[in-house]
Amino acid sequence: MAYKYHPYSRLSIIKGNLGNAKRFFFNRWKLNSILSCKPFFIVGAGRSGNTLLRAILCGHKDIGIPPESYIIGPAIIEWLKNNYLRWENLVSLILGQIATHEEFDTWEIDLNKIAGELRKLPDNRKSFAAIIDKLYCVYNAKYFPGAKRWGDKTPLNTFYLEWIERAFPDAQFIIMIRDGRDSASSYYKTGLVKDIEDGCRIWNDAMACVERLDPKKSIRIKYERLVNNTEFEIRKVCSFLKIEFQSEMLDHTKRFYDLGDVPKRKHHKNLLLPITNKNIGKWKKDLTEKEKKVIDILLSETLTKHGYKK
Repeated sequence: MAYKYHPYSRLSIIKGNLGNAKRFFFNRWKLNSILSCKPFFIVGAGRSGNTLLRAILCGHKDIGIPPESYIIGPAIIEWLKNNYLRWENLVSLILGQIATHEEFDTWEIDLNKIAGELRKLPDNRKSFAAIIDKLYCVYNAKYFPGAKRWGDKTPLNTFYLEWIERAFPDAQFIIMIRDGRDSASSYYKTGLVKDIEDGCRIWNDAMACVERLDPKKSIRIKYERLVNNTEFEIRKVCSFLKIEFQSEMLDHTKRFYDLGDVPKRKHHKNLLLPITNKNIGKWKKDLTEKEKKVIDILLSETLTKHGYKK
């Protein structure tokens, strides 16, 4: 599947349009309410070890992370535009948007049952976040029984962070950061973008988006450190999430076929292999000299800011 890039500038336009249109919409239902747990989001540019981190964290008995959702950001926009509807109709609208996304088939859960339960929520629990919470809880009950907390690993959410923070004010964020030259090169070489320039733009914009996250609610994990000292970095993540480290988490290859979307994506095949640092600096041999000059021009400033170029 080609990567559907949503540049931050476009989201700024959406934000402005929504702000100008506020007076036309009756703010009937809240964005957030009491949820089953404190959710967490793995964010940052794709091709940065996000899926590896998901596979590791799903080895914890209390954690479940469904396949990429792709729809939380767009669904929030849809929610704000149609907030005047009756609750039952709004539930149908949001779940319908989720169901029709081309990638949702990897979840394999019954949305009709979820819709029925959501329609019966008491008024003080009715919110956009409650819909997403129910969706993720149902997935975890089926595929990660016993999990007490859900997370999300969808790089696209990085470009909707302001909306997600509003919908999930108690959420925590794990920011995955990888050398932008490797991230952009991986996007390009796996066919997720049409050229190296697109890969560079995604990485630059993703890094700009995560900069605004509250340090008290987020933690930064560098891919290079994760693959070189995995247990140490995962212990840091566990401490941040306030969960106990479990050694079973490190045997991520056992969970490859339990991760829904992962076995269906060729660009995730490395998850079947032990963790290695051999992909660090892979851009040096994968890119042409012309492409290297392009990424040097486009990424230099952001690479320096994140300690990748001195």
